[in-house]
Amino acid sequence: MRNAKIILINIFIILLLNVGSLQAQNNTDTTSDEMSGAQLPEDHSELEKGKSKYLFSLEVPLWYDFKTADDGKRFKQGDVTYGVLASLQINDMGGIGFEYFEVPIANNNSVTNLEKDKIVFTMMDLIYLVKIPNPFNLAVGVGYGKSEVSGSNENRFKQGDCYQWFLRGGINLNAIIQIHLGYHDVTSKIPFKNNAEYGIEAGGTMFSGGISVAF
Repeated sequence: MRNAKIILINIFIILLLNVGSLQAQNNTDTTSDEMSGAQLPEDHSELEKGKSKYLFSLEVPLWYDFKTADDGKRFKQGDVTYGVLASLQINDMGGIGFEYFEVPIANNNSVTNLEKDKIVFTMMDLIYLVKIPNPFNLAVGVGYGKSEVSGSNENRFKQGDCYQWFLRGGINLNAIIQIHLGYHDVTSKIPFKNNAEYGIEAGGTMFSGGISVAF
Protein backbone atom coordinates (compact mmCIF):
# COMPACT_ATOMS: atom_id res chain seq x y z
CA MET A 1 0.00 0.00 0.00
CA ARG A 2 2.81 2.42 0.93
CA ASN A 3 4.70 1.66 -2.32
CA ALA A 4 1.54 2.35 -4.32
CA LYS A 5 1.13 5.71 -2.61
CA ILE A 6 4.76 6.61 -3.25
CA ILE A 7 4.25 5.80 -6.93
CA LEU A 8 1.12 8.00 -6.92
CA ILE A 9 3.09 10.91 -5.45
CA ASN A 10 5.85 10.46 -8.05
CA ILE A 11 3.31 10.45 -10.88
CA PHE A 12 1.72 13.59 -9.44
CA ILE A 13 5.09 15.38 -9.27
CA ILE A 14 6.00 14.32 -12.82
CA LEU A 15 2.63 15.65 -13.99
CA LEU A 16 3.31 18.97 -12.28
CA LEU A 17 6.73 19.26 -13.91
CA ASN A 18 5.44 18.33 -17.36
CA VAL A 19 2.53 20.77 -17.15
CA GLY A 20 4.92 23.46 -15.91
CA SER A 21 7.16 22.89 -18.90
CA LEU A 22 4.19 23.13 -21.26
CA GLN A 23 2.91 26.25 -19.52
CA ALA A 24 6.33 27.89 -19.72
CA GLN A 25 6.42 27.11 -23.45
CA ASN A 26 2.96 28.62 -23.85
CA ASN A 27 4.10 31.74 -22.04
CA THR A 28 7.06 31.99 -24.41
CA ASP A 29 4.76 31.60 -27.41
CA THR A 30 2.42 34.25 -25.99
CA THR A 31 5.31 36.67 -25.53
CA SER A 32 6.35 36.08 -29.15
CA ASP A 33 2.80 36.75 -30.33
CA GLU A 34 2.63 39.97 -28.32
CA MET A 35 5.92 41.15 -29.80
CA SER A 36 4.58 40.45 -33.29
CA GLY A 37 1.44 42.48 -32.58
CA ALA A 38 -0.96 39.54 -32.02
CA GLN A 39 -3.62 39.93 -29.30
CA LEU A 40 -4.79 37.36 -26.79
CA PRO A 41 -8.42 36.25 -26.94
CA GLU A 42 -10.56 38.60 -24.91
CA ASP A 43 -11.73 36.09 -22.30
CA HIS A 44 -8.18 34.85 -21.66
CA SER A 45 -6.72 38.35 -21.37
CA GLU A 46 -9.34 39.31 -18.80
CA LEU A 47 -8.45 36.36 -16.63
CA GLU A 48 -4.76 37.12 -17.02
CA LYS A 49 -5.44 40.62 -15.71
CA GLY A 50 -6.50 39.10 -12.41
CA LYS A 51 -10.28 39.52 -12.52
CA SER A 52 -10.72 36.13 -10.81
CA LYS A 53 -10.84 37.20 -7.18
CA TYR A 54 -11.46 33.95 -5.31
CA LEU A 55 -9.80 30.55 -5.29
CA PHE A 56 -11.60 27.45 -3.98
CA SER A 57 -9.39 24.46 -3.20
CA LEU A 58 -10.32 20.87 -2.50
CA GLU A 59 -7.79 18.23 -1.41
CA VAL A 60 -7.71 14.67 -0.15
CA PRO A 61 -5.07 13.10 2.13
CA LEU A 62 -2.71 10.72 0.33
CA TRP A 63 -0.91 9.19 3.30
CA TYR A 64 -0.08 9.86 6.96
CA ASP A 65 3.09 8.85 8.80
CA PHE A 66 2.86 8.87 12.60
CA LYS A 67 5.66 10.40 14.65
CA THR A 68 7.60 8.29 17.14
CA ALA A 69 6.42 8.61 20.75
CA ASP A 70 8.69 9.36 23.70
CA ASP A 71 8.86 5.65 24.57
CA GLY A 72 10.11 4.80 21.08
CA LYS A 73 6.86 3.28 19.83
CA ARG A 74 5.11 4.44 16.69
CA PHE A 75 1.76 3.70 15.11
CA LYS A 76 1.51 2.81 11.45
CA GLN A 77 -1.26 3.76 9.09
CA GLY A 78 -3.55 0.81 8.53
CA ASP A 79 -6.00 1.24 5.70
CA VAL A 80 -6.29 4.28 3.44
CA THR A 81 -6.38 7.68 5.14
CA TYR A 82 -9.48 9.50 3.96
CA GLY A 83 -11.14 12.87 4.47
CA VAL A 84 -11.41 16.30 2.90
CA LEU A 85 -9.36 19.51 3.05
CA ALA A 86 -11.21 22.56 1.73
CA SER A 87 -10.23 26.22 1.61
CA LEU A 88 -11.35 29.55 0.20
CA GLN A 89 -8.72 32.14 -0.64
CA ILE A 90 -8.82 35.74 -1.81
CA ASN A 91 -6.13 36.65 -4.32
CA ASP A 92 -3.18 38.52 -2.76
CA MET A 93 -4.69 38.23 0.72
CA GLY A 94 -4.79 34.59 1.83
CA GLY A 95 -7.71 32.60 3.13
CA ILE A 96 -9.22 30.11 5.56
CA GLY A 97 -9.55 26.36 5.41
CA PHE A 98 -11.26 23.39 7.05
CA GLU A 99 -9.84 19.88 7.40
CA TYR A 100 -11.39 16.59 8.46
CA PHE A 101 -9.51 13.33 8.00
CA GLU A 102 -9.30 9.90 9.60
CA VAL A 103 -6.17 7.78 9.95
CA PRO A 104 -6.73 4.03 10.60
CA ILE A 105 -4.21 2.39 12.91
CA ALA A 106 -2.53 -0.80 11.72
CA ASN A 107 -0.16 -2.17 14.33
CA ASN A 108 -0.88 -3.45 17.81
CA ASN A 109 0.52 -1.54 20.77
CA SER A 110 0.99 -3.27 24.12
CA VAL A 111 -0.24 -0.20 26.02
CA THR A 112 -3.10 1.10 23.93
CA ASN A 113 -4.18 -1.89 21.78
CA LEU A 114 -5.63 0.35 19.09
CA GLU A 115 -5.07 -1.76 16.00
CA LYS A 116 -8.79 -1.64 15.08
CA ASP A 117 -9.29 2.04 15.83
CA LYS A 118 -8.53 5.29 14.02
CA ILE A 119 -7.42 8.81 14.83
CA VAL A 120 -9.79 11.57 13.71
CA PHE A 121 -8.51 15.11 13.09
CA THR A 122 -10.62 18.25 12.71
CA MET A 123 -8.86 21.59 12.09
CA MET A 124 -9.34 25.15 10.92
CA ASP A 125 -6.54 26.76 8.90
CA LEU A 126 -5.18 30.19 8.07
CA ILE A 127 -3.50 30.38 4.66
CA TYR A 128 -1.10 32.89 3.14
CA LEU A 129 -0.42 33.00 -0.60
CA VAL A 130 3.22 33.51 -1.55
CA LYS A 131 3.83 35.44 -4.77
CA ILE A 132 6.03 33.45 -7.15
CA PRO A 133 6.34 33.52 -10.95
CA ASN A 134 3.56 32.00 -13.05
CA PRO A 135 2.76 29.15 -13.75
CA PHE A 136 3.74 27.99 -10.26
CA ASN A 137 1.92 28.80 -7.02
CA LEU A 138 2.79 28.43 -3.36
CA ALA A 139 0.82 28.74 -0.13
CA VAL A 140 1.84 28.38 3.51
CA GLY A 141 -0.46 27.96 6.46
CA VAL A 142 -1.08 27.00 10.06
CA GLY A 143 -3.96 25.11 11.61
CA TYR A 144 -5.47 24.30 14.99
CA GLY A 145 -8.13 21.84 16.05
CA LYS A 146 -8.92 18.62 17.89
CA SER A 147 -7.85 15.00 17.60
CA GLU A 148 -9.58 11.96 19.06
CA VAL A 149 -9.67 8.18 19.02
CA SER A 150 -12.63 6.64 17.21
CA GLY A 151 -13.53 2.98 17.62
CA SER A 152 -13.83 0.36 20.33
CA ASN A 153 -11.33 2.14 22.61
CA GLU A 154 -12.59 5.72 22.24
CA ASN A 155 -14.01 5.78 25.80
CA ARG A 156 -10.48 5.40 27.20
CA PHE A 157 -9.31 8.75 25.81
CA LYS A 158 -10.05 12.44 26.00
CA GLN A 159 -9.94 14.76 23.04
CA GLY A 160 -6.49 16.10 22.29
CA ASP A 161 -5.32 19.36 20.78
CA CYS A 162 -3.66 19.34 17.38
CA TYR A 163 -1.58 21.94 15.58
CA GLN A 164 -0.04 21.98 12.16
CA TRP A 165 1.94 23.97 9.65
CA PHE A 166 1.81 23.15 5.97
CA LEU A 167 3.12 24.01 2.53
CA ARG A 168 1.11 23.69 -0.65
CA GLY A 169 2.76 24.00 -4.03
CA GLY A 170 1.20 23.59 -7.42
CA ILE A 171 0.93 24.70 -10.98
CA ASN A 172 -1.64 26.61 -13.02
CA LEU A 173 -3.08 24.47 -15.80
CA ASN A 174 -4.74 27.61 -17.14
CA ALA A 175 -6.18 30.85 -15.75
CA ILE A 176 -8.95 28.95 -13.95
CA ILE A 177 -7.62 25.58 -12.73
CA GLN A 178 -4.64 24.67 -10.54
CA ILE A 179 -3.39 21.31 -9.31
CA HIS A 180 -1.27 21.09 -6.19
CA LEU A 181 0.49 18.88 -3.65
CA GLY A 182 0.56 19.62 0.09
CA TYR A 183 2.91 18.72 2.94
CA HIS A 184 1.54 18.89 6.51
CA ASP A 185 3.43 18.60 9.80
CA VAL A 186 0.93 17.77 12.56
CA THR A 187 1.61 17.91 16.31
CA SER A 188 -0.86 16.12 18.60
CA LYS A 189 -1.08 14.01 21.73
CA ILE A 190 -4.31 12.38 22.93
CA PRO A 191 -4.50 11.93 26.75
CA PHE A 192 -5.96 8.99 28.65
CA LYS A 193 -9.14 9.73 30.61
CA ASN A 194 -7.88 8.10 33.78
CA ASN A 195 -4.46 9.78 33.62
CA ALA A 196 -4.30 12.95 31.55
CA GLU A 197 -0.53 13.24 32.07
CA TYR A 198 -0.06 10.31 29.71
CA GLY A 199 -1.41 9.67 26.27
CA ILE A 200 -0.66 8.50 22.76
CA GLU A 201 1.38 10.19 20.06
CA ALA A 202 -0.99 11.13 17.25
CA GLY A 203 1.20 13.66 15.47
CA GLY A 204 2.70 12.94 12.08
CA THR A 205 3.39 14.14 8.58
CA MET A 206 0.87 13.97 5.78
CA PHE A 207 0.86 14.47 2.02
CA SER A 208 -2.27 15.70 0.26
CA GLY A 209 -3.21 16.36 -3.33
CA GLY A 210 -5.97 18.36 -4.92
CA ILE A 211 -7.29 20.94 -7.32
CA SER A 212 -8.22 24.64 -7.13
CA VAL A 213 -10.72 26.61 -9.18
CA ALA A 214 -10.61 30.41 -9.60
CA PHE A 215 -13.81 32.43 -9.91
